[in-house]
Amino acid sequence: MRALLATLVAALLAGCGGVSNGGGRAVLVVANRGDGTLSLLRSGSSAVLRTLPLPPAANPAVPGYVAHSAVHRRLYVGDEANQRVVVMADDDFRHVADLPTVADVFHLWHDDRQLWAVDRTDASLAVFDLATHERLAVVPIPADLRSAGGVPHDVVVGDGHAFVSIVGLLAAPDVVVKLSTETFLEVKRANVGKDPHLFLHPRDERLFVACQESDAVHVLDRTSMASLEVVPVSGGHGIWVPPDGNTLFVTNFAGHEPGGPADPRGPFALFAIGLGTPMGPPIGTHAPDSAPHNLASTADGLELYVTHSNGGTHVSVYNIWNRSVPPRFLRTIKVGANPFGICRID
Repeated sequence: MRALLATLVAALLAGCGGVSNGGGRAVLVVANRGDGTLSLLRSGSSAVLRTLPLPPAANPAVPGYVAHSAVHRRLYVGDEANQRVVVMADDDFRHVADLPTVADVFHLWHDDRQLWAVDRTDASLAVFDLATHERLAVVPIPADLRSAGGVPHDVVVGDGHAFVSIVGLLAAPDVVVKLSTETFLEVKRANVGKDPHLFLHPRDERLFVACQESDAVHVLDRTSMASLEVVPVSGGHGIWVPPDGNTLFVTNFAGHEPGGPADPRGPFALFAIGLGTPMGPPIGTHAPDSAPHNLASTADGLELYVTHSNGGTHVSVYNIWNRSVPPRFLRTIKVGANPFGICRID
């Protein structure tokens, strides 16, 4: 009987490892910053599939951002309180390794070869080999930006380069720096708006930069770092393009307060922007809760999941199949405390 039960449990966990299971349903992972757990969600359901504590460490875990590699079948979780990236298997979520950073860990991203993790305290990025878990380098931000008070914030990786946003530059625009993943040296940079967050288009050469404090999305050519377009978007923060590459989704993290007074950044929580040339215009929709933050879609582009990082416990879900109308709110899912980062398990 015990053997049968073990087999059934293993089968359930294995089912969490792929996007398509149970009729094409996806599994999404939410990092709950307030209670040190991960929530596993299944698309099409309002229930939490499973809640996982992070592996024990010296301090209570504070997970921030999560990423998944389908190549290595691994889940990566930044734990700021313990200066580590936790590596977990994506079939049974066992603890595989800890990747140490210098002083903390915030945004992280990978290209299936390397994982880059932002260390705000050290003003650097830790770079890890995903095959061996070796730390390849600790890459400081450019010296002139550091001396001007700059701090790394967000990072995305692709096409042999890492793109890092640098914030905190007083009396100057914030900057996106392009670094080589081979030499770890700066290649180019671009001035953008204030408080930039990054996303790479999955099919072309565009780099999207949502600048919350400038109420705009800057669009850069990621080869030349030249500006292609600037799209007005109120409070743009979290940023996502589904695999089809047709629509950019951006959260209005700062502006949306349901039931509260009028806000200068407007009542919309989420914007959908068509990715033609030129882009837009933004189509806004409401949310059932404040502080819409990070987001991820299912691979089929039917549903979009948004964390609300206001100290509460909500993830909101939207139907996004019809890109010519605003995203349609479907349901709220109750997860752990202060849901923050989110990713899809492919």
